Amino acid sequence: MRHALRQALVLARVAARLAGGFLSLASAGALLPRRWRASMIQRWCRGALEDLGIALRVEGSPLPSHVCLVVANHVSWVDTIALGAVLPCGFVAKEALRRWPLVGRLIALSGGVFVHRERPAALPGALSRIEARLQAGTWVCVFPEATTTTGESVAPFFGAAFESSVRTGVPVLPVALRYRADGRPTPLAAWVGDEAFLPSLLRIGGARGLGVEVIVGEPMAAAPCRSAAAGRAREAVAALACLALAGSPFSRPGGGRVPLAAHSVAVLDAVCAALHDAIAQRAPPPLGTPGADTPLAALGVDSLEIVALLAQLQARAGVDLDTDAVELPLDPTVGELRAAVMRCARPRQTLDGLRVAVT
Repeated sequence: MRHALRQALVLARVAARLAGGFLSLASAGALLPRRWRASMIQRWCRGALEDLGIALRVEGSPLPSHVCLVVANHVSWVDTIALGAVLPCGFVAKEALRRWPLVGRLIALSGGVFVHRERPAALPGALSRIEARLQAGTWVCVFPEATTTTGESVAPFFGAAFESSVRTGVPVLPVALRYRADGRPTPLAAWVGDEAFLPSLLRIGGARGLGVEVIVGEPMAAAPCRSAAAGRAREAVAALACLALAGSPFSRPGGGRVPLAAHSVAVLDAVCAALHDAIAQRAPPPLGTPGADTPLAALGVDSLEIVALLAQLQARAGVDLDTDAVELPLDPTVGELRAAVMRCARPRQTLDGLRVAVT
């Protein structure tokens, strides 16, 4: 009974906090100077942690005075509140959150950027918005794992998250998050898989002795390429949190991957050959090398390179491709790229001409 009552009280406090934050930012936030607005958001986040019964502890290096691209490991929806309580930053969030009542508007008002991760063609526009915020002096935080984990290790970082740092020269600030219950590591706050938000909120709100540690690292100068930046930042975050690097058969020490140049032609040939038969038959034929189950990440193809790949594919395969409609899972395979292209491609020459384009 006491546990249920505690959960009900947490729900009421969180709802009131969310509505109050929205009204404050919506009414006055846009008119305030950036520094004051950031201070308002930090106070709101600290209050939200108190409402949830989560103790905040900040460790590590002092915050730099200059703007940074903040990168952190991702465990829970609580991460953004904890980081927002410490850092004056907006967040890169998935497009689906834009439609959440109050939450989506709060993210936008705080300087966040929404990304439609399943649509490669939307990525350049999102990067441009991130770069504009960084160049305007606004801190931006991104979770390069692009998914949540149990917090027991650090998953591979996606290189595309670092492109804005490479282009603008803005330093990368690694930050680690750790959750503890009664002083011991705990996965209690983890929001993984298909768990709905409400059960997670009730579990966290009903817990006792839950705390979050935000460990700030030293800023790292912008790297010359995004794969190098991703590798360095991942190692830094893991070291700050004393966590292991989650194994990946496609990762190299330092975050490097198999160069795209060595495999891009093979990928294009495989997809073009599949398109040749698939557009005629509307049935996906088997692929040669690389195989249909080969992850694009294994070929060094990240999200930005998929965008370039789609442009090359149109010319090479002789098709008209609605790139805005191409949707892919987070870590697509060659076969999934082929299937996505099939759904959005229309031939603009005869099959004989298409066969010549393939060969």
